Amino acid sequence: MLSLLEHGFSIQDTLKILINRNNKNIFNYIDDCLKNGVDIHVIFLDILPINYKNYFNVFIKFLPLIECLKLIFSIENEKSILKKLYFKNIIYPFSMFIFTILGIYFFNIFCFPVLLAMLNEFKVKMIFLTVVYNIFNIFINIVFCISLFILVLVFLFLFDKTKVKMYKYFSKFKFFRIFKIFACNEFALFFKECCLVGCSTKTSMSILKEIKCFKIVAFLAETVDESLKKGMSINNAFSTKYFDYNLSRLLNVFININGTEKMLEGYLKINELKINSILKRISNFIKLFSYITISTILIFVYQILLLPLNIISKL
Repeated sequence: MLSLLEHGFSIQDTLKILINRNNKNIFNYIDDCLKNGVDIHVIFLDILPINYKNYFNVFIKFLPLIECLKLIFSIENEKSILKKLYFKNIIYPFSMFIFTILGIYFFNIFCFPVLLAMLNEFKVKMIFLTVVYNIFNIFINIVFCISLFILVLVFLFLFDKTKVKMYKYFSKFKFFRIFKIFACNEFALFFKECCLVGCSTKTSMSILKEIKCFKIVAFLAETVDESLKKGMSINNAFSTKYFDYNLSRLLNVFININGTEKMLEGYLKINELKINSILKRISNFIKLFSYITISTILIFVYQILLLPLNIISKL
């Protein structure tokens, strides 16, 4: 429908060309609404899926219908690509990490005491094994607490009411720069798509600050918009502690030579490589940790199980 509308077809002609048995109910509904004088914006707001509706409600205030739909589809398409990229690099290593931690935890609670009790029956000296057991306990509890802390942080970043507060607080620390990179990457994606449909920087910020379903993007856009209203230059408006330094630097260079879209595309491409590199390092660390931990436990258990046989062979 969007493709035909872009090439000058009217809504009615578009409906006649595209109607088939799969879409005839919704197309007939649109046609009936149009015949009854219902505004096309109201119709689209009624029929769009919820994820598109959240965008449409904001974009239609600033853009004509075709540009509004183009912007929605472009953003959703880019976001889908990014999600696949992130999940591909995250799901397997983090699943491995979680199963490793749970495996060690349950082994330490249920299996280790049984092995110690069995060795006690064979009158094996337990001092060394008791020390190892205590070290295991300390190690697993430390890892468990760190993992829980990270999960709480991630939850707070995902929870709408605390998302912006968390972002503002952790933006101060270089150690948590990864959060800033992810947030600015999403902001740059939205900003780029706004530029591609012909929006100025000021209009783009006005649009983005209204997208309340993306709290951090809206917060960053509102920060820039407020700075512009105070009379700050566009260059300085992006040079705040909440923006990734590389994004603000590139914007300062290119925004004066009408190269904003190309610059944002370049930033997103650089960020993609950077995020891939970070996720790869995290993935490799988790894999190494999991393999070493599992191997150590298997060797240790194997040695324990061999002890009774060694004792019996000496009798």
